[in-house]
Amino acid sequence: MKIDGKISSSQMEQNWTRYMVMTDVKSLRKPVEFQEENEVQVSVPTNKTLQKHFTTVTPVEKGLQCTPFILNTPVWTEHNSLVHTGTTHYEGGWPKDIDTHDEEVTARYRRKQEKSEAYLHQMKGLTKTMEHAILQNSACDIYQNYFEDIEQHELIEQFSSKTVHVYKDNLDVKRSCSYICWSEEGMHFASIHCNIGEMNNTVTDSYIWDIENPNVPLQTLVPPYQARCLEYNFKDGCQLAGGLFSGQIAIWDIRVANEPVEITLREASHKDVVTKVLWTGTKTSNEFLSGSTDGRILWWDMRNLNEPYDFLNLAPKDTQNVDPKRCFGVCAVEFEQTMPNKYTVGTENGLIYSCSRKYKTPADKIQALTIAHTGPVYSVERNPLFIKNYISVGDWQTKIWTEDCRDNPIVWTKEYAVQLTCGVWSPTRCSLVFICRMDGVMDAWDVIHRLDGPVLRIKLSDVPLLALRVHKSGKLIANGTEGGAIYLTEISDNLTFSSANDKPALSGMLEREMRRQRLLEAKIKEMKLKEKELERERIRRQMRMEKENSIEDEEQDLILEAQHQFWTKIHGRKSLKNTLKGIRMRDAGVNLLKPGKKPMLKKDNKE
Repeated sequence: MKIDGKISSSQMEQNWTRYMVMTDVKSLRKPVEFQEENEVQVSVPTNKTLQKHFTTVTPVEKGLQCTPFILNTPVWTEHNSLVHTGTTHYEGGWPKDIDTHDEEVTARYRRKQEKSEAYLHQMKGLTKTMEHAILQNSACDIYQNYFEDIEQHELIEQFSSKTVHVYKDNLDVKRSCSYICWSEEGMHFASIHCNIGEMNNTVTDSYIWDIENPNVPLQTLVPPYQARCLEYNFKDGCQLAGGLFSGQIAIWDIRVANEPVEITLREASHKDVVTKVLWTGTKTSNEFLSGSTDGRILWWDMRNLNEPYDFLNLAPKDTQNVDPKRCFGVCAVEFEQTMPNKYTVGTENGLIYSCSRKYKTPADKIQALTIAHTGPVYSVERNPLFIKNYISVGDWQTKIWTEDCRDNPIVWTKEYAVQLTCGVWSPTRCSLVFICRMDGVMDAWDVIHRLDGPVLRIKLSDVPLLALRVHKSGKLIANGTEGGAIYLTEISDNLTFSSANDKPALSGMLEREMRRQRLLEAKIKEMKLKEKELERERIRRQMRMEKENSIEDEEQDLILEAQHQFWTKIHGRKSLKNTLKGIRMRDAGVNLLKPGKKPMLKKDNKE
């Protein structure tokens, strides 16, 4: 391809039709070829005078990043506080001169409007639509069931959950949510916030929340000291009992004030933090019990809070005058309303006490003692349907126990890598257990579905979960964290309700595991008896061998003694014989020479 380089661009613009570029078709799509030519473009001679200005620079290593830097920065948007406001509706549409409170005037006005032509036209237009819908309903039975003979199957639904609300402590002081309790109506719950490590904290506020309003608490409870636990009276939803860090018990009536209406005397109360308060099942609903880390269980009557009417000291050998230093601190107490005389206590050293109120002496009240965990027992709760079975949560495991087999658990979970903090049964699904962990995770275990792992795992927070309560409907779960926030979680329906086969399946499983545990215990006892028998046989054999050895030793000693006496007599006779022989030889004049030489007779001097 050749182009005349002498033609200017202006000439081409003016006479663009006169110039053409001629080339072969085969050379249009050929690749471009470059050629290298050794040609000197510039020659710069050396200048020795500039050598003095030359400076040797130390080499420097420097890294370069070609890709752009990306910064991941979380941004909290501004929180808009919502406020619930109410509106009042007044009946409208009446003229100003009509008094709506006067029934006679309003009835006269209605009759007047009904006689007008506009009212008739409007009613005709409305009745046409209504008549059309009525005729459709008459032609088609909307209540007819077309699939009555088809067997219904349960839909396979995945276990799921979602966080409904988050309730936060708005105070600047960082406090943990240590306890949660639901009201009997189910629309409110109370939360206890405290600093467990600080005994004398000036901020003591606790809250009552409405589940539909997470922004502002419904009511604030102000105890004189930090509260550790709180419980609603199951017969009076306006009455609450709470345990304080001072060891006292405070009673609130939310209809009266935010401060306690009654409080127990300091000298008659516990000596340490109250960890549990439970209302007992009495007709008057005035009695409750309290447990503390001082190792005592106290029973109170609201009609006389000056002193408890009964007590129990948790010690290895309980007596009337037991040393308080030997008592084991109370971490969890379980009291079933259908079993008013029995209650179960979990202690700080991993023991579970099964107690009864039938007996009067403290030593008889403790019926059984079980070594359950290596650390504190944080939760003890009975199954809502099978009340003989209960769970215990502590260290790294959750265990299911039965009263018919107290030595060992019948079912237990695997050992977690993190410690557990609390656990409860579901009130509506008899086989479901909820467990909270130190890493902010809540696990849901269904013991008849699977035992090798939880059926649902929910990551709620990065801080430990300290409190857990399930709503009586089984649908909502409230979790309190170490940071003070409360997470309200809603679970799916297949985790909320029990099917028709769940109850017999759980009953069969618990019965089977109990029989298995009994067989194992019987086998272990039999092995221990065999070991004891073998040990006794070994001891008897050893004693028999020692006795035989002693008899042989005595016989050997007698033989040795006889030999000694024999040889003593023999040597004595030989020595006597030699002595007599020497005397005779001396008298005969024979020299006693060395052995091997013959004796020589002495010659007479005369010879």
